[in-house]
Amino acid sequence: MRYMSALTAAFLLASAAVTDPALAGGPVTPGAVVDADWLAEHRGEVAVLDVRRDLESFAGGHIPKAAPVGWDAVRTTRTIDGVERQKVRLAAETFQRLMREAGVDANEPVVITSPGKAAGQITTQARLYWQFAYYGHDDVAILDGGNAAWRAAGHDLATGPAEVSAGDYTAGAPDDSVLATVAEVDAARTNAGVQLTDNRPMAYYLGLEQAGYVYAAGHIPSAVNVPFTLNVAEKGPATLRDAESLRAVYAYQGAPMDLAAIAYCNSGHVSALTWFVMSEVLGNDDAQLFDGSMHVWTQDESRPVTNPARR
Repeated sequence: MRYMSALTAAFLLASAAVTDPALAGGPVTPGAVVDADWLAEHRGEVAVLDVRRDLESFAGGHIPKAAPVGWDAVRTTRTIDGVERQKVRLAAETFQRLMREAGVDANEPVVITSPGKAAGQITTQARLYWQFAYYGHDDVAILDGGNAAWRAAGHDLATGPAEVSAGDYTAGAPDDSVLATVAEVDAARTNAGVQLTDNRPMAYYLGLEQAGYVYAAGHIPSAVNVPFTLNVAEKGPATLRDAESLRAVYAYQGAPMDLAAIAYCNSGHVSALTWFVMSEVLGNDDAQLFDGSMHVWTQDESRPVTNPARR
């Protein structure tokens, strides 16, 4: 868990550096979340990745010197454990190539942004953050509220195409501690020490709606519903709600942070934001993301699904 305010972190680092010069080699990002003013002050020290669905819109306005990353390139269809799975994590060599094309260098600090106007855009930042975490790159943060917050703070946006030089980023060995397997999800159904959190809108949780690549409507038994939209403000830039409120809401919904937790949705996209909040903001070191989520779970029709709408 690396979340703290940029101001607090900067003070602590500056104070500690007086007595511990070794901190000079530590992370540049002060935590998993940075605000627009911190990024403006440290812009020359980090790579900024702007992840968005519509790459053509990048030229209309972006943080100066940011590199665009297409959302369609962040996930893929690939065979894992002998089964073809959609919308899942990139293989190490593919992720490495994508980050090199975006200009990221080995061990370079990274800040991830997006248009920042809605919860769905912030989820793309969290998903890319999770893939960095999975491949062992720790000096990474998301820009709270994305480009919308950058603009609201009075900072200018640049226009025109990106100018990106290839980087030499190297993907590390996978960190399986942030990834929940099908076996772990199955075991969590009957383990009181692990809480499954379904982060889709309630209509999907209740089985009233169903994504086309999910093969059964409803939710994994024992899962509680914590919609991903609860994590961010509804009006203005999509900034994260304060940690105290988030902790209370998660507990009220049945997912207190003293339990290990597995976040899932239809594919592992919007649930990446819930994983990010649980792990990086609320300090749950035992939070995992179920990559592939309901798509993967329902590929085997013998796996149980609870559907209150069709009892």
